Amino acid sequence: MNRRFVHETRVGALILMASVIFVVAIFSIGRHQKIFGQKVRYKIIFSNISGLNKGDAVMLNGLIVGNVDRIQFPKNMSRPGIEVVISVQKNVETRIREDSKASIAS
Repeated sequence: MNRRFVHETRVGALILMASVIFVVAIFSIGRHQKIFGQKVRYKIIFSNISGLNKGDAVMLNGLIVGNVDRIQFPKNMSRPGIEVVISVQKNVETRIREDSKASIAS
């Protein structure tokens, strides 16, 4: 066989294997972190966000159900505090009521 053909076949096989491993890894991580699931966003105003960072876990009764998307000043300048935008899994939306209280724990 032609050496070039053998070399190109090996390179092609390597690229194919790397692509398959990459896709499997993405889906494994996505399933574990619920990346591909539907999410619902909430805006919460805190007076103090000390210790809170973008990407931190959002927990409900000790179970991780989402993460912190953004931390920013509210667009409405008359609102005091810091606005925290969180995303939570859609399947827990019914457990979060209008009168629910949010807190920051370290």
